Amino acid sequence: MTTKADKMSVTHDAAEGTVTWTIGALPPVVLHTAKAHADMAERAMYHGYMARGSDRAAIARDPKTGASASATEKREAIARWVAHVESGTSEWELPRGAAVAPRPTSVLWRAIVDKWGDTAENLKAYRALTPAERVAMAQHSDLRDIIADIEREDRAAAALVAPEAAALLAGRFGVAPPKAE
Repeated sequence: MTTKADKMSVTHDAAEGTVTWTIGALPPVVLHTAKAHADMAERAMYHGYMARGSDRAAIARDPKTGASASATEKREAIARWVAHVESGTSEWELPRGAAVAPRPTSVLWRAIVDKWGDTAENLKAYRALTPAERVAMAQHSDLRDIIADIEREDRAAAALVAPEAAALLAGRFGVAPPKAE
């Protein structure tokens, strides 16, 4: 059982180059990063990137449906974080507001990202499209084949989870699974 006396905290001091773990009233454990081998420091950096990127995919369940975030939503959250890091900013947290609003998950948007990249300019242009313009873009030769590939991949992924979905429906809701063709 963890009590307040056992509570652990971890802090860092960039100026001093230290990471400090404090557990209850015990003496702290201090890591002096300058003493670490360069290979160890590099591995720690990559571990931090991997953990921070993975943290972005830890999206809360939908409060109305209880559904987990989709693979696309998780990927987009990581992609937004990567774009933030690669922008050269020194800001640890992603900015709040419209700049980090959830990306669309439509097949058209995914094709645009595949063709021209996930940029703020492309997102702004996509969001400004009317429904008729979206239909026209989806049929444009630059995107048509990409959209077909994405739809094929989505169907293949859905086929992999279909048996689990059928079993879930049968088990929880008494729905008979579809008969094999």
